[in-house]
Amino acid sequence: MLTNIMYYDLSNEAKVKNSKSISFGTFSITSDQILIGVISELISLIPILWSFFSSILLTEPIKILSLGIIFAFFCQKPPNEDEEAKEYFDENQFVLNKDEEHLHSPIHTFLPTRTNRLTPNENASFQVQHLQKSFRVKVSSINEYGEWLEEDFVGKIRAHKWYNEKNVEYLRGYLNDTSNRLLGWTLMKQSRIRTQLCPKRIKLSSICRNNFSRGYVYEFRGSLQDLRTNLSELHRLGWTDQQTREIQIQMSFYNPNADLFTFVTTRTEFYSTGNIHCQSRFEPIHFYAFTSLSQMI
Repeated sequence: MLTNIMYYDLSNEAKVKNSKSISFGTFSITSDQILIGVISELISLIPILWSFFSSILLTEPIKILSLGIIFAFFCQKPPNEDEEAKEYFDENQFVLNKDEEHLHSPIHTFLPTRTNRLTPNENASFQVQHLQKSFRVKVSSINEYGEWLEEDFVGKIRAHKWYNEKNVEYLRGYLNDTSNRLLGWTLMKQSRIRTQLCPKRIKLSSICRNNFSRGYVYEFRGSLQDLRTNLSELHRLGWTDQQTREIQIQMSFYNPNADLFTFVTTRTEFYSTGNIHCQSRFEPIHFYAFTSLSQMI
């Protein structure tokens, strides 16, 4: 209404003063009328901008906050929640189960800590100690050696149980420690002696050019159950007897955590007197020791 009053007043004033105007037939407009129209449009933009920014900065946040409070009130978890979930999120509970271990400490959150990384030599030393404990041979007869193969040794070269007695999945080829992976197949070689003495003494030169050994080779292939079945069948068929001179087991591992290769050889000698001598050799190697391709070859 104010715009119309101003428009007609200025129109009448223009007629009185005979000011300049633009006419289109019965319609005419002056420069003052154009100025008044621009000012009125600018004034009308103020409430539009006010409503826009108030919607963004005030109205919409209030709506979102209100909806969040409503959903939080109606969608909250019932008081009888799972006890296992409470144990996971309870920071004050320090009693752990047998299959759990601490992953964080409140003290470490506020105190600066220092991370120590083992050197390759230290990794190799710990690797040898671990394998010596895993593949330690303590037998006093051939039958005990067969039992050690079926029960202890085979269970170490196949990953089948976690520390909490759950089955291992997607770790085919790993040892039961789930850290070392077999490279190739585990080989077991048996050397045998003749039932009769040699008819004459064989004179060997300083460099032996011939191989006089006799024996068999077995490859540990298949699942854990297949290996135990095969070893039981070999034991039933008398694969090891009084003519068994030596049994040698060869394995190669790779530990991706320490980037370390390890070659293992265990030798068990059976003497005619009934004594048994066991020895093992562990050779860890890492490629950081090689500075050129010629050294690796």
